[in-house]
Amino acid sequence: MDSSGFRTPSVLLLAATLSLMVGPAVAQSGSTPAQPGTGAAWTEYSYPKDGFAASFPIAPNPHKDTQLPDGTAYTVSLSSWNLTLHVANYPEGCSERFNQYLGIVRKTAKEPQDSAGPFRADPTSIKETTVEGYPAVEHIQEVVAAKVKSYERWHCVGTRLYIFTAAWPREQPKPPDVTRIVGSFRLLPK
Repeated sequence: MDSSGFRTPSVLLLAATLSLMVGPAVAQSGSTPAQPGTGAAWTEYSYPKDGFAASFPIAPNPHKDTQLPDGTAYTVSLSSWNLTLHVANYPEGCSERFNQYLGIVRKTAKEPQDSAGPFRADPTSIKETTVEGYPAVEHIQEVVAAKVKSYERWHCVGTRLYIFTAAWPREQPKPPDVTRIVGSFRLLPK
């Protein structure tokens, strides 16, 4: 964590990885994960307080974010993978944090595979873009120790930072529903 209370990207990835491992425990506690491809009805959920709407196969579980100070996490647990949308508001703006993360992604993508440590962005997966006119970056990386792949998309919108994280078993391809959820994300009018 840096002096501003911002956790490093590796911590966010570790949280996504841990949520993948915790998912089965959540299912045992009474919440049943949805099975992709079972015809579950997709619904758009709207969160005016956090300025967004997105479609999900099941209702997200909003809760206090343990990774971003004063943030909210919206988690969806599915059969073999989890997705969380972290939302935090920074009165001074999110550009500095976004640019710091973009620099880390670019740097790790250039490092040799065996020297990158526990996380390494797949250089072919890095996509810098804009969403509704605001900067966004996404990538996939392998979390070596946990034997999972993870996806992140950071989206800076003025004072609000939106971070999608998803993790799934390393031997499986990226779940198509991750792309569908992220692609359905839209900002709400102010």
